Amino acid sequence: MSSIGSWLLQLGRLAFTGIALTAAGAVMAEEAIFWPAPAEVRADQLDAYNAAVRDAAIKRPGFAKALRPIDDTRTNVRVIALRWVGASDIVDAKGRLKASLFVALPKELAAACAGAADPVLAMQQILGLPPRTGEYVMVEFTIPVRKAFRPCASGPDVAAKTCSFMLPDDPAAVARAAVDPAFAETQAFVFRQMWASYTRNVPTKESYGYPFTAMGWSYDWNPAAEDKYGVSEYIARQGAPTTRLKKIVPQTFCR
Repeated sequence: MSSIGSWLLQLGRLAFTGIALTAAGAVMAEEAIFWPAPAEVRADQLDAYNAAVRDAAIKRPGFAKALRPIDDTRTNVRVIALRWVGASDIVDAKGRLKASLFVALPKELAAACAGAADPVLAMQQILGLPPRTGEYVMVEFTIPVRKAFRPCASGPDVAAKTCSFMLPDDPAAVARAAVDPAFAETQAFVFRQMWASYTRNVPTKESYGYPFTAMGWSYDWNPAAEDKYGVSEYIARQGAPTTRLKKIVPQTFCR
């Protein structure tokens, strides 16, 4: 078996270990993230996007990039997401997230898209999202740091400065998962996200897949990008209480 195949098999074992822990009272892993969006895809961008999905699936040493950490000694953190305006509100009547969301740090994302002629396409590329048409808005909000995790195969630590290719062996992973539900949750999440991301025209909720790195950073699929690092990415957990929620026009955000 190839090293990649062995790695995925091991990750799958860890994921199912994490899911099995639910019966013992651990937190169940989140479903893979699918972004509500209009059906139209920009045909002129589709080849570049599909190439990115294929490329992101093959992990290489260069994928262990320096990440923007979150100070885990802080109580709260400000995050942001790109949303189609036709999607439902991200929070319920109590201001809690209805579903888990991929989010970024506002300052890093703003710097990455600054001056873009087409801010929506630029952010779709930077965040590793399909090139869909339609009207979009930035949603910025504050959540408790403990309600965020990094979607890394090697662990959920938001303060980590890089993600590792090295996974613990099965006995170590089982032992850790038994006492660390967040670790088990992250392993299961990453496996499910990878399985859903590396697809093409299959009967899933999202037929175009995603260039998901599982290394803590979004894949910038802009063909002109010298470095495929987009921004450091995090997951804001479903049910997280939000404060200071505001919406920003992409053209204003990326000015």
